[in-house]
Parts: sequence; C-alpha cells; structure tokens
Amino acid sequence: MEGKNSCDNFASEYKSSRQLPFRSYTRMVFPYQILGPMEGLFILDLACRDGIQTRRLMESGAEKVLGVDLSAEMISLALEEEVLDPLGCEQEVGDASNPGSAGEFEIVNEAHLLNYANPAKLLSQFAKTICSNLKPGGRFLGINNNPAKAAAAYPALLKI
Repeated sequence: MEGKNSCDNFASEYKSSRQLPFRSYTRMVFPYQILGPMEGLFILDLACRDGIQTRRLMESGAEKVLGVDLSAEMISLALEEEVLDPLGCEQEVGDASNPGSAGEFEIVNEAHLLNYANPAKLLSQFAKTICSNLKPGGRFLGINNNPAKAAAAYPALLKI
C-alpha cells in the first residue's frame, strides 16, 4: 500500500498504551467464550492493529490466524511481537474495505472495525470482505460493545 494512514501516525503510542489499565480488556476471555473451541480453525482477524487479538486467537488453539490491518506501522508492531515470542501468527497489510479474499476461514473476527464505516458505503464493503473470506457455515464475530460486561450480558450472542 502506498502512503500512510492515520493509524501509522500513532502506532508507537498505541504500543506503549499496553501499560494502561484499559488494555487489560483486550485480553479478556469474553469474546472467545462466544466463539467456542477454536482448535484447528483458520481465523481471519480484520483490523488487527498491533496483533494483540491475533495472538490471543492463536493462543486459543487456532491452527492459523491471519491478522490484517490497513496500517503498515501497526503490522510492523505485530511482526516485531511475533519475532520476540513466536506463535505462528501471520500478519499483512490490507484494506478491509477492499472485498478481496485472503482465503477461506471458519471465523472472521474484527474488534472495532465496523464503527469506522463512514461513509456508510464502507459498511457494505466491509461486509463483502467478511463474506468473501468466510467458508460456508463460517462465523463472524464483531466486537463493538463494552468489554467490561460478562458474556451473559449479551445472551443473543451466545448462539454458538
């Protein structure tokens, strides 16, 4: 990808934010309780930022996790982490609004991507990207809610 995007400008600050109390929520179990067992699954993590969720998905037993983010700087942070503590995560720069296919995945995950659908046309493009990467019968998990609430607070999501 050519040029920089807005996330490139604050990637190093984002990495240092791991020390802030709110970042403990990014390692919460709740989203993964919704997904259920992940052993042997292929998972696409859209808008992966510095790869923290990508790594969490891999630690949960997935066979393959591909993290994709628009920011080359964020992907660089994710790759640095993979070198320091190899889990087998794959990372690449990519645009979730470009409905190409990175492969067939049992799960497509995103945390705080859909709220960037401005203009609204982007929401349709994000949806096409999600659909073009899901295997038939695959599942999509989008997280745009309060991670401090227990999974039981969202009973409609617990249809695994």
